[in-house]
Amino acid sequence: MRTNKLWELPILSSELEDEVNFEVENANAILTLNHKSVSIRIKFETALCHLHTSERFTKSILGAYDAIVEIEESEWIKELEELNSSDVIFWGLKHYAVYIEKMGLYQFIAEKYEVDLEEKSDKTDGIE
Repeated sequence: MRTNKLWELPILSSELEDEVNFEVENANAILTLNHKSVSIRIKFETALCHLHTSERFTKSILGAYDAIVEIEESEWIKELEELNSSDVIFWGLKHYAVYIEKMGLYQFIAEKYEVDLEEKSDKTDGIE
């Protein structure tokens, strides 16, 4: 199993303000992470499969700590190809993973991913 690092979090996941929010919206799986300086929304588009594993039961996936990686030559993709190769080919499915400290490993079989960053303001509205 080889990994290819695609994107790195701009913060340390150990500094998150609260737990990761995970939701499924239509065929998209969305992770939302809140930090004091930025809100991060990672959307895995056409996410046909997803798996969350507690950090207590997580295998090491090199490069996935605080980063999105693509798992190349994925066994999970191979299993899906055996079940329905036409959909795997049609969607161009890839195996993504991201490890978040204290939350564990999130894995997705999806067409692609998109990241939205929303910087948080340090303004005090003129109050000192």
